[in-house]
Amino acid sequence: MLHPVKANLNALRAFLARLQRRGYGSTAALLYFVPVAAMGRLYAKFAGAVNAFLLAPGFNQRRFRRFQQQHAGGLRGHLYLIVMPRMLHFLIPCIRLIPPDVPVIFIGNGQAVWEEKQVHALRPNAPFFNLATLPRSSLAHGHVIDMLLQHNEAPFGIVDHDLYVFEETIFRFREFAADECMRGVFRDVNARTGLVYPQTHFLFLNTPVLRGLMERYRVHARLYRSMPRRLASVAAKVGVVRGVTLKDYHDFFDTLHVLLVLAYAEGYRVGFIEPAQDESVFHVGGTSIGSWIIKDLPELYTQWRFLERADQPALREHYEKLLAPFRSSDEIRRLLPRTPSVEHLVMTSDRLVEKLSAR
Repeated sequence: MLHPVKANLNALRAFLARLQRRGYGSTAALLYFVPVAAMGRLYAKFAGAVNAFLLAPGFNQRRFRRFQQQHAGGLRGHLYLIVMPRMLHFLIPCIRLIPPDVPVIFIGNGQAVWEEKQVHALRPNAPFFNLATLPRSSLAHGHVIDMLLQHNEAPFGIVDHDLYVFEETIFRFREFAADECMRGVFRDVNARTGLVYPQTHFLFLNTPVLRGLMERYRVHARLYRSMPRRLASVAAKVGVVRGVTLKDYHDFFDTLHVLLVLAYAEGYRVGFIEPAQDESVFHVGGTSIGSWIIKDLPELYTQWRFLERADQPALREHYEKLLAPFRSSDEIRRLLPRTPSVEHLVMTSDRLVEKLSAR
Protein backbone atom coordinates (compact mmCIF):
# COMPACT_ATOMS: atom_id res chain seq x y z
CA MET A 1 0.00 0.00 0.00
CA LEU A 2 2.79 2.42 0.93
CA HIS A 3 4.98 1.54 -2.04
CA PRO A 4 2.76 3.19 -4.72
CA VAL A 5 2.32 6.29 -2.54
CA LYS A 6 6.07 6.58 -2.05
CA ALA A 7 6.72 6.06 -5.75
CA ASN A 8 4.20 8.76 -6.69
CA LEU A 9 5.71 11.21 -4.21
CA ASN A 10 9.18 10.56 -5.61
CA ALA A 11 7.87 11.10 -9.13
CA LEU A 12 6.24 14.37 -8.04
CA ARG A 13 9.46 15.59 -6.43
CA ALA A 14 11.43 14.74 -9.57
CA PHE A 15 8.87 16.55 -11.74
CA LEU A 16 8.98 19.67 -9.56
CA ALA A 17 12.78 19.63 -9.70
CA ARG A 18 12.67 19.49 -13.52
CA LEU A 19 10.25 22.42 -13.62
CA GLN A 20 12.52 24.38 -11.29
CA ARG A 21 15.48 23.73 -13.59
CA ARG A 22 13.36 25.06 -16.45
CA GLY A 23 12.89 28.31 -14.49
CA TYR A 24 9.36 27.87 -13.17
CA GLY A 25 8.50 28.82 -9.60
CA SER A 26 6.71 26.63 -7.07
CA THR A 27 3.38 28.44 -7.47
CA ALA A 28 3.24 27.98 -11.24
CA ALA A 29 4.37 24.37 -10.88
CA LEU A 30 1.78 23.38 -8.27
CA LEU A 31 -1.17 25.37 -9.58
CA TYR A 32 -0.70 24.82 -13.31
CA PHE A 33 1.92 22.33 -14.46
CA VAL A 34 1.23 19.55 -11.95
CA PRO A 35 -2.55 19.48 -12.67
CA VAL A 36 -1.92 19.68 -16.43
CA ALA A 37 0.59 16.82 -16.29
CA ALA A 38 -1.68 14.71 -14.09
CA MET A 39 -4.68 15.19 -16.38
CA GLY A 40 -2.50 14.49 -19.39
CA ARG A 41 -1.30 11.24 -17.87
CA LEU A 42 -4.84 10.13 -17.01
CA TYR A 43 -6.05 10.95 -20.51
CA ALA A 44 -3.09 9.13 -22.06
CA LYS A 45 -3.96 5.96 -20.14
CA PHE A 46 -7.65 6.22 -21.04
CA ALA A 47 -6.95 6.97 -24.71
CA GLY A 48 -4.33 4.24 -24.86
CA ALA A 49 -6.82 1.65 -23.67
CA VAL A 50 -9.53 2.84 -26.08
CA ASN A 51 -7.07 2.91 -28.99
CA ALA A 52 -5.72 -0.55 -28.25
CA PHE A 53 -8.80 -2.52 -27.30
CA LEU A 54 -11.68 -0.76 -29.08
CA LEU A 55 -10.40 1.16 -32.08
CA ALA A 56 -7.59 -1.22 -33.06
CA PRO A 57 -9.73 -4.37 -33.38
CA GLY A 58 -12.89 -2.52 -34.36
CA PHE A 59 -11.55 -0.19 -37.05
CA ASN A 60 -7.83 -0.47 -37.71
CA GLN A 61 -7.53 -4.20 -38.36
CA ARG A 62 -10.15 -4.36 -41.14
CA ARG A 63 -9.02 -1.12 -42.74
CA PHE A 64 -5.35 -2.14 -42.65
CA ARG A 65 -6.13 -5.53 -44.18
CA ARG A 66 -7.75 -3.78 -47.16
CA PHE A 67 -4.87 -1.31 -47.33
CA GLN A 68 -2.35 -4.15 -47.50
CA GLN A 69 -4.29 -5.88 -50.25
CA GLN A 70 -4.32 -2.68 -52.31
CA HIS A 71 -0.53 -2.41 -52.11
CA ALA A 72 0.34 -6.11 -52.25
CA GLY A 73 2.49 -5.63 -55.36
CA GLY A 74 5.18 -3.70 -53.47
CA LEU A 75 5.16 -5.66 -50.25
CA ARG A 76 8.55 -7.30 -50.01
CA GLY A 77 11.61 -5.78 -48.40
CA HIS A 78 9.51 -2.74 -47.54
CA LEU A 79 9.97 -0.50 -44.51
CA TYR A 80 7.26 0.82 -42.23
CA LEU A 81 7.87 4.23 -40.70
CA ILE A 82 5.48 5.29 -37.94
CA VAL A 83 4.58 8.99 -38.06
CA MET A 84 4.21 10.31 -34.53
CA PRO A 85 2.68 13.70 -33.61
CA ARG A 86 4.97 16.66 -32.96
CA MET A 87 8.04 14.78 -34.23
CA LEU A 88 8.61 16.19 -37.74
CA HIS A 89 11.92 17.81 -36.79
CA PHE A 90 13.22 14.29 -36.12
CA LEU A 91 11.26 12.49 -38.83
CA ILE A 92 12.13 14.63 -41.86
CA PRO A 93 15.91 13.93 -41.80
CA CYS A 94 15.17 10.24 -41.13
CA ILE A 95 13.06 10.05 -44.31
CA ARG A 96 15.64 11.89 -46.38
CA LEU A 97 18.31 9.31 -45.53
CA ILE A 98 16.23 6.42 -46.91
CA PRO A 99 17.23 5.75 -50.55
CA PRO A 100 14.46 6.59 -53.07
CA ASP A 101 14.39 3.01 -54.41
CA VAL A 102 13.66 1.49 -50.98
CA PRO A 103 9.86 1.06 -50.61
CA VAL A 104 8.48 2.92 -47.59
CA ILE A 105 4.99 2.75 -46.11
CA PHE A 106 3.95 5.39 -43.59
CA ILE A 107 1.75 4.54 -40.62
CA GLY A 108 0.08 7.68 -39.30
CA ASN A 109 -0.27 7.45 -35.54
CA GLY A 110 -2.06 10.53 -34.26
CA GLN A 111 -0.26 13.21 -36.27
CA ALA A 112 -1.95 16.48 -37.27
CA VAL A 113 -3.21 17.09 -40.82
CA TRP A 114 -0.48 19.64 -41.54
CA GLU A 115 2.17 17.16 -40.37
CA GLU A 116 0.80 14.49 -42.70
CA LYS A 117 0.99 16.92 -45.62
CA GLN A 118 4.65 17.59 -44.84
CA VAL A 119 5.41 13.86 -44.92
CA HIS A 120 3.49 13.38 -48.18
CA ALA A 121 5.54 16.15 -49.77
CA LEU A 122 8.76 14.26 -49.04
CA ARG A 123 7.57 10.95 -50.54
CA PRO A 124 4.46 11.69 -52.63
CA ASN A 125 4.17 8.13 -53.95
CA ALA A 126 4.62 6.31 -50.66
CA PRO A 127 1.44 4.66 -49.31
CA PHE A 128 0.11 6.26 -46.12
CA PHE A 129 -2.19 4.47 -43.66
CA ASN A 130 -3.80 6.48 -40.87
CA LEU A 131 -4.57 4.63 -37.65
CA ALA A 132 -7.85 5.49 -35.94
CA THR A 133 -7.02 6.99 -32.53
CA LEU A 134 -8.65 9.32 -30.06
CA PRO A 135 -7.65 12.99 -30.43
CA ARG A 136 -4.17 13.89 -29.16
CA SER A 137 -3.18 10.27 -28.66
CA SER A 138 -1.40 7.41 -30.40
CA LEU A 139 -1.62 3.63 -30.55
CA ALA A 140 1.09 1.89 -28.49
CA HIS A 141 4.13 0.76 -30.48
CA GLY A 142 3.63 -2.91 -29.65
CA HIS A 143 0.07 -2.88 -30.94
CA VAL A 144 1.25 -1.33 -34.22
CA ILE A 145 3.93 -4.01 -34.72
CA ASP A 146 1.40 -6.70 -33.84
CA MET A 147 -0.93 -5.38 -36.56
CA LEU A 148 1.90 -5.29 -39.09
CA LEU A 149 2.81 -8.91 -38.39
CA GLN A 150 -0.77 -10.08 -38.62
CA HIS A 151 -1.30 -8.50 -42.05
CA ASN A 152 1.99 -9.14 -43.81
CA GLU A 153 2.86 -12.39 -45.57
CA ALA A 154 6.39 -11.35 -46.59
CA PRO A 155 9.25 -10.07 -44.40
CA PHE A 156 9.42 -6.33 -43.72
CA GLY A 157 11.37 -3.76 -41.74
CA ILE A 158 10.48 -1.13 -39.14
CA VAL A 159 12.33 2.16 -38.67
CA ASP A 160 11.97 4.63 -35.80
CA HIS A 161 11.28 8.27 -36.63
CA ASP A 162 14.47 9.30 -34.77
CA LEU A 163 16.77 6.68 -36.34
CA TYR A 164 19.42 7.89 -38.82
CA VAL A 165 21.20 5.50 -41.19
CA PHE A 166 24.09 7.01 -43.16
CA GLU A 167 25.07 3.75 -44.91
CA GLU A 168 22.65 3.00 -47.74
CA THR A 169 23.44 -0.71 -47.99
CA ILE A 170 21.90 -1.27 -44.54
CA PHE A 171 18.48 -0.48 -45.99
CA ARG A 172 18.85 -3.08 -48.74
CA PHE A 173 18.76 -6.24 -46.62
CA ARG A 174 16.77 -8.87 -48.48
CA GLU A 175 17.22 -12.46 -47.27
CA PHE A 176 17.19 -14.15 -43.88
CA ALA A 177 19.29 -17.16 -43.02
CA ALA A 178 17.21 -20.32 -42.55
CA ASP A 179 17.37 -20.07 -38.74
CA GLU A 180 16.91 -16.28 -38.39
CA CYS A 181 13.69 -14.86 -36.95
CA MET A 182 14.83 -11.22 -36.97
CA ARG A 183 17.74 -9.10 -38.08
CA GLY A 184 18.68 -5.79 -36.50
CA VAL A 185 21.46 -3.29 -35.98
CA PHE A 186 21.39 -2.57 -32.24
CA ARG A 187 21.87 -5.45 -29.81
CA ASP A 188 21.77 -6.05 -26.07
CA VAL A 189 22.44 -9.14 -23.97
CA ASN A 190 20.51 -10.44 -21.00
CA ALA A 191 23.00 -10.87 -18.14
CA ARG A 192 21.30 -13.90 -16.56
CA THR A 193 20.62 -15.98 -19.66
CA GLY A 194 23.10 -14.68 -22.21
CA LEU A 195 20.24 -14.28 -24.71
CA VAL A 196 20.86 -11.57 -27.27
CA TYR A 197 17.94 -9.35 -28.21
CA PRO A 198 17.65 -6.56 -30.79
CA GLN A 199 16.34 -3.06 -30.24
CA THR A 200 13.31 -2.26 -32.39
CA HIS A 201 14.72 1.07 -33.62
CA PHE A 202 15.71 -0.60 -36.89
CA LEU A 203 14.64 -4.19 -37.34
CA PHE A 204 13.75 -6.61 -40.12
CA LEU A 205 11.16 -9.23 -39.17
CA ASN A 206 11.00 -12.71 -40.69
CA THR A 207 7.23 -12.66 -40.90
CA PRO A 208 6.54 -16.34 -41.77
CA VAL A 209 8.58 -17.53 -38.79
CA LEU A 210 7.07 -15.05 -36.33
CA ARG A 211 3.51 -15.59 -37.52
CA GLY A 212 4.01 -19.33 -37.15
CA LEU A 213 5.07 -18.84 -33.53
CA MET A 214 2.10 -16.54 -32.89
CA GLU A 215 -0.31 -19.16 -34.20
CA ARG A 216 1.28 -22.20 -32.52
CA TYR A 217 1.60 -20.61 -29.09
CA ARG A 218 -1.41 -18.24 -29.31
CA VAL A 219 0.62 -15.16 -28.44
CA HIS A 220 0.94 -11.63 -29.80
CA ALA A 221 3.88 -9.29 -30.39
CA ARG A 222 2.86 -6.75 -27.76
CA LEU A 223 4.16 -6.08 -24.26
CA TYR A 224 3.55 -8.81 -21.66
CA ARG A 225 3.64 -8.15 -17.93
CA SER A 226 4.83 -11.74 -17.39
CA MET A 227 5.39 -14.92 -19.37
CA PRO A 228 2.07 -16.78 -19.77
CA ARG A 229 2.00 -19.72 -17.34
CA ARG A 230 1.15 -22.19 -20.09
CA LEU A 231 4.46 -21.27 -21.79
CA ALA A 232 6.66 -21.44 -18.68
CA SER A 233 8.16 -24.83 -19.56
CA VAL A 234 8.99 -23.69 -23.10
CA ALA A 235 10.63 -20.45 -21.89
CA ALA A 236 12.60 -22.38 -19.23
CA LYS A 237 14.45 -24.25 -22.02
CA VAL A 238 16.43 -21.07 -22.69
CA GLY A 239 16.75 -19.96 -19.06
CA VAL A 240 13.77 -17.62 -18.93
CA VAL A 241 12.25 -18.64 -15.62
CA ARG A 242 10.18 -16.79 -13.05
CA GLY A 243 11.66 -13.35 -12.37
CA VAL A 244 13.71 -13.26 -15.60
CA THR A 245 12.91 -10.95 -18.53
CA LEU A 246 15.08 -10.08 -21.51
CA LYS A 247 15.80 -6.50 -20.50
CA ASP A 248 17.56 -6.64 -17.12
CA TYR A 249 16.19 -3.22 -16.19
CA HIS A 250 12.53 -4.17 -16.87
CA ASP A 251 10.18 -6.35 -14.85
CA PHE A 252 8.07 -7.09 -17.95
CA PHE A 253 8.56 -8.50 -21.46
CA ASP A 254 8.85 -5.62 -23.89
CA THR A 255 7.48 -5.55 -27.45
CA LEU A 256 8.30 -8.78 -29.36
CA HIS A 257 10.15 -10.30 -26.39
CA VAL A 258 7.78 -13.18 -25.62
CA LEU A 259 7.88 -14.09 -29.31
CA LEU A 260 11.68 -13.90 -29.26
CA VAL A 261 11.95 -16.22 -26.23
CA LEU A 262 9.74 -18.77 -28.01
CA ALA A 263 11.84 -18.40 -31.15
CA TYR A 264 15.01 -19.16 -29.18
CA ALA A 265 13.31 -22.16 -27.60
CA GLU A 266 12.63 -23.50 -31.12
CA GLY A 267 16.22 -23.02 -32.26
CA TYR A 268 15.94 -19.71 -34.11
CA ARG A 269 18.38 -16.85 -33.65
CA VAL A 270 18.66 -13.10 -34.24
CA GLY A 271 21.01 -11.87 -36.96
CA PHE A 272 22.67 -8.49 -36.95
CA ILE A 273 23.79 -6.13 -39.70
CA GLU A 274 27.32 -4.91 -39.07
CA PRO A 275 27.83 -1.36 -40.40
CA ALA A 276 30.97 -0.94 -42.46
CA GLN A 277 31.95 2.30 -40.70
CA ASP A 278 31.64 3.92 -37.30
CA GLU A 279 28.86 6.50 -36.96
CA SER A 280 26.86 4.80 -39.72
CA VAL A 281 23.75 4.56 -37.54
CA PHE A 282 22.48 6.91 -34.81
CA HIS A 283 19.39 6.61 -32.65
CA VAL A 284 18.21 9.51 -30.48
CA GLY A 285 15.55 7.64 -28.48
CA GLY A 286 12.85 8.68 -26.05
CA THR A 287 11.70 11.57 -28.21
CA SER A 288 8.01 10.60 -28.34
CA ILE A 289 7.72 9.10 -24.86
CA GLY A 290 5.67 11.19 -22.45
CA SER A 291 4.48 14.76 -22.65
CA TRP A 292 6.90 17.56 -23.49
CA ILE A 293 5.92 19.18 -20.23
CA ILE A 294 7.82 16.51 -18.27
CA LYS A 295 11.05 16.71 -20.30
CA ASP A 296 14.25 17.65 -18.51
CA LEU A 297 16.89 20.09 -19.78
CA PRO A 298 19.08 17.57 -21.70
CA GLU A 299 16.03 16.26 -23.59
CA LEU A 300 14.87 19.80 -24.36
CA TYR A 301 18.36 20.63 -25.62
CA THR A 302 18.17 17.79 -28.16
CA GLN A 303 14.66 18.86 -29.19
CA TRP A 304 15.83 22.43 -29.80
CA ARG A 305 18.93 21.34 -31.72
CA PHE A 306 16.78 19.38 -34.18
CA LEU A 307 14.18 22.11 -34.44
CA GLU A 308 16.89 24.66 -35.22
CA ARG A 309 18.50 22.33 -37.77
CA ALA A 310 15.16 21.90 -39.56
CA ASP A 311 14.99 25.67 -40.12
CA GLN A 312 11.34 25.47 -41.19
CA PRO A 313 8.95 28.24 -40.08
CA ALA A 314 5.94 25.89 -39.97
CA LEU A 315 7.69 23.50 -37.57
CA ARG A 316 8.96 26.32 -35.41
CA GLU A 317 5.54 27.94 -35.24
CA HIS A 318 3.88 24.75 -34.03
CA TYR A 319 6.62 23.26 -31.86
CA GLU A 320 8.56 26.04 -30.16
CA LYS A 321 5.75 26.84 -27.72
CA LEU A 322 6.06 23.27 -26.44
CA LEU A 323 9.70 23.98 -25.56
CA ALA A 324 8.94 27.06 -23.47
CA PRO A 325 10.28 29.03 -21.74
CA PHE A 326 13.43 28.53 -23.82
CA ARG A 327 13.97 30.15 -27.21
CA SER A 328 17.13 28.35 -28.35
CA SER A 329 19.44 25.43 -27.62
CA ASP A 330 22.18 27.85 -26.54
CA GLU A 331 19.91 29.16 -23.79
CA ILE A 332 19.48 25.64 -22.45
CA ARG A 333 23.13 24.65 -22.83
CA ARG A 334 24.21 27.34 -20.37
CA LEU A 335 22.00 25.71 -17.74
CA LEU A 336 23.00 22.08 -18.28
CA PRO A 337 24.88 20.32 -15.47
CA ARG A 338 28.40 19.31 -16.52
CA THR A 339 28.08 15.63 -15.66
CA PRO A 340 29.59 12.88 -17.85
CA SER A 341 26.17 11.60 -18.96
CA VAL A 342 24.91 15.05 -19.92
CA GLU A 343 28.18 15.94 -21.66
CA HIS A 344 27.93 12.72 -23.67
CA LEU A 345 24.32 13.46 -24.67
CA VAL A 346 25.23 16.99 -25.77
CA MET A 347 28.24 15.75 -27.74
CA THR A 348 26.17 13.03 -29.45
CA SER A 349 23.32 15.42 -30.30
CA ASP A 350 25.74 18.01 -31.70
CA ARG A 351 27.64 15.43 -33.73
CA LEU A 352 24.44 13.98 -35.21
CA VAL A 353 23.05 17.40 -36.13
CA GLU A 354 26.38 18.25 -37.82
CA LYS A 355 26.28 15.03 -39.87
CA LEU A 356 22.68 15.63 -40.91
CA SER A 357 23.41 19.22 -41.87
CA ALA A 358 26.35 18.12 -44.01
CA ARG A 359 24.21 15.77 -46.15
